[in-house]
Amino acid sequence: MRNARRAARPSAPVGPNRCRGSLHPHPHPRSPGWPCRWPVARCRPGENRRRASSSRWPRHPWWRPGHWWPACLPESLFDLDGPGHYFRRIKSVALSIPCVSGPYASVNCTVSLLKSGIRKTPVLRDGDYPREDAEDDRFEDYFGSLQSIVTSSAQSDGGLFETNLRDERYLPFENAGAISEWQLELPGDPSKGDPVQFDYETISDVILHIRYTAREGGSLLRQGALSNLKTLIDDAKATGSVRLFSARDEFPNEWAKFQAQVPGANQRFALKLQLRAEHYPFWSKDRLTSVTQVVLFARSSKQVTPPSIDVFDKVNKTDPDTKYDTLTKDTTLGNLLAGKFTNIALPAAPEGDIELFFDERELGDLWLALTWSGS
Repeated sequence: MRNARRAARPSAPVGPNRCRGSLHPHPHPRSPGWPCRWPVARCRPGENRRRASSSRWPRHPWWRPGHWWPACLPESLFDLDGPGHYFRRIKSVALSIPCVSGPYASVNCTVSLLKSGIRKTPVLRDGDYPREDAEDDRFEDYFGSLQSIVTSSAQSDGGLFETNLRDERYLPFENAGAISEWQLELPGDPSKGDPVQFDYETISDVILHIRYTAREGGSLLRQGALSNLKTLIDDAKATGSVRLFSARDEFPNEWAKFQAQVPGANQRFALKLQLRAEHYPFWSKDRLTSVTQVVLFARSSKQVTPPSIDVFDKVNKTDPDTKYDTLTKDTTLGNLLAGKFTNIALPAAPEGDIELFFDERELGDLWLALTWSGS
């Protein structure tokens, strides 16, 4: 029986027939070299994992209960994992939501795939790597019918009782392009009085766990991907990149001190945040030089959100040199108050201390959207 199985195996190809799309250590089909000793159908593509945190998504990084929340995973994100890979297709998707909930409370979230794309060829166009437009024939997009899963535990939850990679049926989102846009939604809106199972304010992050396969595209595609990443970084340095900080989640000790302090006579509540190099992307190392804009978003902890909140640069209420900016309620952001540094001086550098002073401490959270540029 064993000999019969061996005899049934297809013979290894010879000549120009090489494995297409494998990450085995053999030359790419387009390059000269030894042929692959396995038939094309038996070659295994590269298997990868990518964890995408909401703090790194190029969209609003805070949770807005009752509203759909888009998340975009561009090709450059996956090029950081494996430059030179192409034909990236999803194998499975799972979701994690760090939060504080009861022992029997479900953390339900609807995850929907809105759009996905695949780079289907390793060919560069006139030496250029990035996509030119929607009609670029090197890419294939999928809009189609909406695919969704609903999580219940939100701890690497794939929306299934058991994620079996050998399942005869397709897994949710399987074979969709890894270059993708997603929509995440929590059930109910507490601000409208909808019943919910836990406090949405305790959500500190949202993480997508994506398993995907990819094919090796060769040295030319790899160099093109790396050159494109360098160009994106240079453009980000010139126009500025935005890093959004949550004072409550990323500076818990400072936030607790701010909430518990008792200021002296004629003094305001002080919030001091120390920004360090590790708060920024690793590729920004030695490139942090200046701050071009600071935008603040605040959530009031009062039952009725006030129309505005003032932010000051001095602790003493009697200081004649005090400057302040006002955060006003923005209807497009629900109950959030928003404003930017106009009168208050910008920080000298992206790294260092930022001190803010308030007349009250009834804040549920405070976000700082800091735009920085580099050398």
